Amino acid sequence: MFSLVILIGIPVAIGIGIALIWGGYKNLINFQQVVRNTFAQVRNAYQRRFDLVPNLVVAVDSFMSRQETTLEKVINLRRQVVQVSEEASNMLGQATVSALEKVAKEVGKSIGSFVNAVAEAYPEIKGDSLFSDLMAQLNTTEQTIFDQRTTYNAAVKLYNNTRKATIGGLIGGRLFNLPWEEEFFKGEEGIEHAPSVARVFKG
Repeated sequence: MFSLVILIGIPVAIGIGIALIWGGYKNLINFQQVVRNTFAQVRNAYQRRFDLVPNLVVAVDSFMSRQETTLEKVINLRRQVVQVSEEASNMLGQATVSALEKVAKEVGKSIGSFVNAVAEAYPEIKGDSLFSDLMAQLNTTEQTIFDQRTTYNAAVKLYNNTRKATIGGLIGGRLFNLPWEEEFFKGEEGIEHAPSVARVFKG
């Protein structure tokens, strides 16, 4: 009788173990795809920010051409923001989370410096319809970036928890050589937002 229980129990235990491992593996694959898809949406949101920069520069140039003076500071910052945004856009497709955070912070700072310099030099530009529309689009884009990053981090948390804290994730992930963890966006100040852009319309 005892041997019969063993004969039956061992295959059952093996079957349960295989089911757990396979189920954990399938969950990890699904969660990993969600991570990949949401990261693509983050990149799309950043790409929109980078794409808006040339339009913003054109709007400022158009406004400056109607003024009697052009300021060297604004011109130099214009050159800088275009260069940084072009470099960021070119590397966006291959960006890791860390690389994207770094370049996005640089772009955000350069946009903020440029916009504030323009607003200081030409306070009346806030009434220019093309400029104000682009500023509104930029601020909407910043909110989209924040939302997409939040969604991405939630997907990463789900993957990481499954990979590290479940039997199926621990064994299945190891057997099939899945990453131990996916990288979070850390949310450092100045990466997902460009708050200095919004300040143009205050006061």
